Amino acid sequence: MRLLSAFVVVVAVACGPVASSDFSSSSGSGPRARVAGVSYLHHGEALTQGGTIPYNGGAVLLHPSAVNLYWGTYWQTAAGQAEQAVLDGLAQGMAGTPWLGILSQYGDANGNAPDVIDGVFGGSQILATDPPSLVQDGDIQAFVEQQLQTGVVPYGAETVYFVYTGPGVTVQMSDGSQSCNQWCGYHNHYSGNSGDTKYSPIPHGDCPQGCGAPGLTVNSAGLDQSTTTMSHEFAEAVTDPDLSAYTGGNLGEVGDPCTAAFSASWGNASYAVQTVWSNATQSCVQQ
Repeated sequence: MRLLSAFVVVVAVACGPVASSDFSSSSGSGPRARVAGVSYLHHGEALTQGGTIPYNGGAVLLHPSAVNLYWGTYWQTAAGQAEQAVLDGLAQGMAGTPWLGILSQYGDANGNAPDVIDGVFGGSQILATDPPSLVQDGDIQAFVEQQLQTGVVPYGAETVYFVYTGPGVTVQMSDGSQSCNQWCGYHNHYSGNSGDTKYSPIPHGDCPQGCGAPGLTVNSAGLDQSTTTMSHEFAEAVTDPDLSAYTGGNLGEVGDPCTAAFSASWGNASYAVQTVWSNATQSCVQQ
């Protein structure tokens, strides 16, 4: 989880993820999230001295997919539509990229590795009912479940449902920590009517500090916050979807030791994307 600079006591967590980045949830396991501290730029790479992320025997997503759910009337505005185009483009452009290829080294107990070549993007939907200004983690789960049960989007056991909220909406986890104030995004799973469901809230990219791509501007500050957070959470959801696969030790999950971002030219557009940890090189890499 990325903690913002107001919470100086956990800056050490930001620079080297430990167990305190786990939070309880209805699934019985803690969601993982991006951590931020006072020194955001390269603080993970600066303090991480190699090592590998251990495999704990859990599932990985062998055929990962991302579905974008846009919650609120903001996404029907011109500004919201422009942002959606970038966020959808990010998910559309991932398949077959060298960045996604990094994840192929993280196989399951049967020796199967995530498919990093075929299509990742599973589509998007705008749900034009405004959420409350304070959204709980349970509300996010209920929102995703509603879209699945009403047929707005199909269920996929290896799909990560990204929930994008508009400006002025705060997401709160079960421990009381909040988006922008303490963290930038997280991924989790719950047991739904269709099966185990993976999801990741991505609060709107208007955090005043700590959630963006320091020293890098690709689209806008807000969009760069959203795309670096989404790329971080997607990489972790692929390699640790049920919080029981690649996680632990001094490194956490594949996104946790890494905070630097780079400009990725995928298709006809560019995006701010976060580097991820490679066990093979024992470092944060972009390809």
